[in-house]
Amino acid sequence: MGVGGLTQFLQRRGLLREEPISRCRLVIDGHNLFWVLFGRIANVPGGVCQEFTRQLKTFFHDLRRCDIYPLVFLDGTSDCDCHKLPSILQRMKSEIERPVQGNITAETAEKKSCPLLLKTLFTQVLRNLGIPFAECLFEADLPCAAMARRLGCAVMSNDSDFFTLGVTCVRVPVRRVSIKLGDPDSDHSSSFMTCTVFRPQRLLDAYHITQDMMSLVAVVPGNDRFPLQSS
Repeated sequence: MGVGGLTQFLQRRGLLREEPISRCRLVIDGHNLFWVLFGRIANVPGGVCQEFTRQLKTFFHDLRRCDIYPLVFLDGTSDCDCHKLPSILQRMKSEIERPVQGNITAETAEKKSCPLLLKTLFTQVLRNLGIPFAECLFEADLPCAAMARRLGCAVMSNDSDFFTLGVTCVRVPVRRVSIKLGDPDSDHSSSFMTCTVFRPQRLLDAYHITQDMMSLVAVVPGNDRFPLQSS
């Protein structure tokens, strides 16, 4: 998943910038959000499910405070052409082997191993909060980008694939961000959060390229469908 090295490339060249976010729609890559929030969980009393639910509710409560209206897209289970099957099998193999490796403690294995029903809990919390969401037949990347273009808004995801799809991207904060009160004299008179934002035109202008060329940016470093070929 993602374009190898692209995020680091954009960071080094100042093309990922901190911007205030408020009073807007936001298409959210649900798969990516799930794993970012799961990564926030520490070993806490009450169990993983309770803490994950708290993190998820807090995340959407913060969006609501900033008048941000989310639409969540979830990955489906189908892989129509099986091009990603080798990558999927390798990830499954690594997940199975991780808890039995000698250099990993029981506490680390517990933190990294995702409970089977946690993804079901994710969708249930979305329903309880009244957050609109849709499950795609295949990967959600293209539907997310298409909906963002239709709504004229950004996609929230840390998946670098979105950097090549011609949409504004808001990075999911690894930690909870502070909500700030707006300045009545600015464009952000309501509460807002500051997030890392990628705007595709910055990249195109910096290197004098067109959006049509971005497909090469996605393929040349290698990805799940087209692995990098060693010479």
